[in-house]
Amino acid sequence: MYDTLKATVQSVQPLSEAEWALMLPMFRYQAVKKGEQILQAGQVCHTIDFIAEGALRIFFNYDGKDISRQFFFERAFVTELGSFLTQQPSRYNIDAVEPCKLLSISYADLNDLYEKSASFLKFGKLMSDQTAIFVINRNIELATTSAKERYLALMHERPKVMSRVPLHMIASYLNITPEALSRLRRDIAKTDFSAQ
Repeated sequence: MYDTLKATVQSVQPLSEAEWALMLPMFRYQAVKKGEQILQAGQVCHTIDFIAEGALRIFFNYDGKDISRQFFFERAFVTELGSFLTQQPSRYNIDAVEPCKLLSISYADLNDLYEKSASFLKFGKLMSDQTAIFVINRNIELATTSAKERYLALMHERPKVMSRVPLHMIASYLNITPEALSRLRRDIAKTDFSAQ
């Protein structure tokens, strides 16, 4: 697991052996069962979690329904960034779509690491920048594309979501009902079949 973490970080921002010796003990192993929440709305997010195995989801509840906002798989870093950065209660939940093996670093340890390692500080900035860009693009996508366009993009760009996430979660991510998703999938299948 630690080798996977090291390879993932090294692919973005190389660290020295001294920096690795400092960093690796700060990550603690955590096993999470499918369906288990690692963050509940109203709690403060105290960790960033690296997925060594499994899948996590960030979601919120609106009008009695869970609305999925993002899915994460192996080699991803996951946190509820707003709560983590401000150390204020989260409006989001994080749960396990599949059983997970996580390596987690605390808010206090991460900030200590940032002070001691310029390279890891750069890595953290790159990760935050990627998150901000994703959120901007996701908001534009939700505002300017049809459900069919969002579904087709998800199929082509993120096949892991299609094969590993339950359909009702995918529907909420696409901002449509499960029934609308079923109709959309049938229509696409008919179109694909008639094109052959």
